[in-house]
Amino acid sequence: MGITRLAARTSVRVHLDDTNAADYIWPNASIDAFLDEGLRSLAPVLLRENSVAREAAAVSSMAKPTDAVYVVRVYADNGSELPDWHDFGDDIRFDEPVLASLTIEYFGEWPVWAAGDASESPLRAYQDVVVSYYAIAKCYRELARDRVKFKRYSTIAQPNSVEIEDIVRLADMWEEDFLRAREAVRSPKQLRLERDLRGDLGGNSE
Repeated sequence: MGITRLAARTSVRVHLDDTNAADYIWPNASIDAFLDEGLRSLAPVLLRENSVAREAAAVSSMAKPTDAVYVVRVYADNGSELPDWHDFGDDIRFDEPVLASLTIEYFGEWPVWAAGDASESPLRAYQDVVVSYYAIAKCYRELARDRVKFKRYSTIAQPNSVEIEDIVRLADMWEEDFLRAREAVRSPKQLRLERDLRGDLGGNSE
């Protein structure tokens, strides 16, 4: 199960040293927006495994799911054999017309993280940290641009001397961590698929 929105936001605040609820530097809505933006920024590097049912009425092609990046498998629900298929741009193309109830398995974009503190991230538990890295980087970027917020941060959260350049370096560091983590937590199945695609750039067939 994924981390809750509240837990993710709390983790971000701890890293930012912004835990005084009486005087938050970043409002909840700002951090939530950065978490949501981070989730949208995962694709096409870190993808979600998904499937969808379709009816093929004697067609030789059909549109891919709108959130699909890679189609992994297409099969008939009744177990019958299908002609070869190919992942071709926005379509799945069959060598012969197909009349069957199908299931399409694919890797694609992540769904929207529902609002509410108790709502759980659609990511797997070992992937949750990635969007927090993104949110932390965005908070530091905002801090480097907002002089009023920077003044508050330097006096409340960081009583020792801190310069804009320090904040920019922190933003760079967390952004690099996000980019590395986005690749590191790809699922074994996604890694196998990408390895196979590198060996067969012409498409997949079942």
